[in-house]
Amino acid sequence: MRGAPFVIVGCLLAGTACGGGTATSPTSPTTTTNTTNTTNTTNTTPAASPVPVSISYAMAGPAVARQISSTRWDYVVGDEATYMSNLAGKRFSLSKIQLDGSAISGSEFANFDIEVHLNGKSISMRSGTFVNSTVSPDTGFSKPATSQLRFSVLRQGAFDPTRNANLNLGLSATFTPPTTLISSPPLRTQTSAPVLSFDLIDGLHIQLCIWSGNEYNYVVFRDLKLIVEGSAQ
Repeated sequence: MRGAPFVIVGCLLAGTACGGGTATSPTSPTTTTNTTNTTNTTNTTPAASPVPVSISYAMAGPAVARQISSTRWDYVVGDEATYMSNLAGKRFSLSKIQLDGSAISGSEFANFDIEVHLNGKSISMRSGTFVNSTVSPDTGFSKPATSQLRFSVLRQGAFDPTRNANLNLGLSATFTPPTTLISSPPLRTQTSAPVLSFDLIDGLHIQLCIWSGNEYNYVVFRDLKLIVEGSAQ
């Protein structure tokens, strides 16, 4: 999600003979011991079966990911969404994260970061489409989610944005436990692996963040769809 102890019960019977009038010598007593085995049974309630979970989180866009300068960025943090409030108090086990969507690069080069934040209570991370922000998308605000999948992708190519390449990057990423991560554009680095099991305090909370720390990157994102699968028990 026990064997029971044996209890030995003994009964002692003693017999005496008595004569009328004068006393006679008592006969030797006969002792008989009866043994009974008693088994105590403990009733247990079977554990509840896991509840399958499949959640779809969407972010329409458009949103741009780029580093304008060493102190300014364009990036997006999706609104926090809460699912499965009816499963509050259970434990969630992650089995898959899948991300797909449109990502159009202004050049043949692309280098950006994707973050998937999962939590059993409110994440309370700032959200919105940020343009020319002085707040770093990497270290400028708190990211308290218990389970975080964070990674960067890299597509090598000419990085002159004036070419207006409008290159469709075919954005996709799939994480399967314990550590497998496949992405398009190709994976560059994985900076955080998600916690695979955590408690649902009031449901499953999700946020998605996309940003870039490369001044040569200019990518526009639309119609992003994130699927999170697992079970709750």
